[in-house]
Amino acid sequence: MNAEARLDPHSKKLLAQWPDMQKAYAGDEYVVKIRDKEIRTSLVYTSLSGSKIRKVALPAYEDHGEQLKWLMLENVPGSFPYVAGTFAFKREGEDPTRMFAGEGDAFRTNRRFKLVSQGMAAKRLSTAFDSVTLYGNDPGLRPDIYGKVGNSGVSIATLEDMKVLYGGFDLCSPTTSVSMTINGPAPTILAMFMNTAVDQQVEKFQADNGREPTDDEVQKIREWALANVRGTVQADILKEDQGQNTCIFSTEFSLKVMGRHRRVLRAPPGAQLLFGEHFRLPHRRSGRQPDQPARIHAQQRLHLRRSVPRTRHAHR
Repeated sequence: MNAEARLDPHSKKLLAQWPDMQKAYAGDEYVVKIRDKEIRTSLVYTSLSGSKIRKVALPAYEDHGEQLKWLMLENVPGSFPYVAGTFAFKREGEDPTRMFAGEGDAFRTNRRFKLVSQGMAAKRLSTAFDSVTLYGNDPGLRPDIYGKVGNSGVSIATLEDMKVLYGGFDLCSPTTSVSMTINGPAPTILAMFMNTAVDQQVEKFQADNGREPTDDEVQKIREWALANVRGTVQADILKEDQGQNTCIFSTEFSLKVMGRHRRVLRAPPGAQLLFGEHFRLPHRRSGRQPDQPARIHAQQRLHLRRSVPRTRHAHR
């Protein structure tokens, strides 16, 4: 029995695809069809010295064994085993710089976002939350909470805090994306974020038209905002369970919640959304109304830091 006959079907398929792969990466453009639309990506770029450099260079292997070994252990970007990355190419036309911030209250982190994104065409805001927020608690005087408010992350407890956090950034702009490092309270934080994006567009409508939008216009604004807002939510409960350990729900329940959340986000226009008007209720722990200025919250936190002496206490 020859060597080719001993190959499994998957290996034979990889070798059969090799000539087509060489042809696809040999030209000046890589063409892929997604949802009946052709996506063309340049395969060559010019360096500062004028040299033509290929983005992906395939090895010049002729032996089938070398080709198969390379395809199974390395392969091109975007193909298993993803040694060169999970995507075939980097996004073009967008600065890849990620602006990371998160410390103190929403006002302080907002100023930091504006500083690190100054002069950048794309606003890619990466948000870190403090452990108080990660555990779903409000800022308070409790010893195991007070010392962690705004520490190693921003403190967010209400919708008004979220509006302050991303104030000055158009969340529905195609050049704006937001990444939020959150897990247990991810559905609540994401709901606040979505409401912030919707309210931004409502306020923009009011400024452009000099009047309040009608109910139908508000619904259209909401649908458009939810369809255009961009970003990610880090809600990997398995990572929390095995690593960071900021878990407030069981693994099984967390997976069900995020699965449900995904179905809601993919609901057709006009469907009742999780982050609808019914989400704007008085905060269930602090009792503050969401329409109060967020500056009051910031001043309360500042007062806590100044008035309460720091004492040694045992961490839970």
